[in-house]
Amino acid sequence: MSNNPSSDNISGKIRLVFITGMSGAGVSTTLSVFRDIGYEVFDNFPLFMVTDLLDHLPDAKALA
Repeated sequence: MSNNPSSDNISGKIRLVFITGMSGAGVSTTLSVFRDIGYEVFDNFPLFMVTDLLDHLPDAKALA
């Protein structure tokens, strides 16, 4: 397993992960781990903006 999510993305599809949880459940720690392994992380991202985000993402291509 690679520490770079783009190198695992062989199919060219965008991988989107939603992390949710109650206060104190470790969400901030989990977001930090995902950030450390190369993911873009948005905390408290408004759900109504998800479709706009997906519409404006560049083509997913491996960088390495």
